[in-house]
Amino acid sequence: MANHKEWDVVCGITTRVDWRDRYDTTAYVDVGSVKGTIDAQDVNWGRCAAMPGVGQKVYCPILRFDTETTTVILGGAIRGWEEWQGVEKRFPVGTRHRGRVVGMIDDGAIVGLEPWIHGLIERSELQRDEKTGQPSERFSEGQEIEVVVLSIPQYPAQLWLQLGLPNQ
Repeated sequence: MANHKEWDVVCGITTRVDWRDRYDTTAYVDVGSVKGTIDAQDVNWGRCAAMPGVGQKVYCPILRFDTETTTVILGGAIRGWEEWQGVEKRFPVGTRHRGRVVGMIDDGAIVGLEPWIHGLIERSELQRDEKTGQPSERFSEGQEIEVVVLSIPQYPAQLWLQLGLPNQ
């Protein structure tokens, strides 16, 4: 773990899950020389899987290092991490792609480009060419649209997109 830093994604095996209730659950993950924990509060929708089962191989971002207990606090296990590898070669920044709207949230529209490869068009991007920035007023789920890749952050495993407007 000495060569890892916060937000690096590590691979490990779930060794134990303590289920108290859906809001108070902890998974313990063996990530090599130290133990990691995933708290139920860090499991999100979309890219993150449900709490992993015992023996399950998981890919998780390091949220912080707990020096008192020598454990690593991990974020929710990322689904489709293998598919995410090499995404910068398949979807370089500045390139256009066709995708389907798979969901809408207050912050924007989620667009699926491949299985497990999603991107977000932020509300501010939607307001650039229209008076409304509400995704539900612009799109419907399943609608095919053209997008341009703006950036590729390591975590969350999600592309940042903008609409592929004709004048761009």
